[in-house]
Amino acid sequence: MAATNQAGAHDVAASQAGPTGDPLGSWREGANKRTILDFVQRVTAEGGTDTVPPQERVAVFDNDGTLWCEKPMPIQLDFILRRLVVMAEQDPALRTR
Repeated sequence: MAATNQAGAHDVAASQAGPTGDPLGSWREGANKRTILDFVQRVTAEGGTDTVPPQERVAVFDNDGTLWCEKPMPIQLDFILRRLVVMAEQDPALRTR
């Protein structure tokens, strides 16, 4: 097997950790935080049964790292609605469309 120069979860987490050494330092301690850290460790551990190859890993983050902005509506919809109000104030003909 060819040697790789890829960092594991522990290496990446350590490089991303804040002053306290915690990669999720702004998160409260609890089951959710532990579950995410355990998942990342499990899928990035070389030779593990749950390992996902780096080229198949996808991470998706919302604007601020949470999904709160999708409730009660996506942030993009909020922007569009606010923008339409401003546009309708500038061009009253838009109100009849």
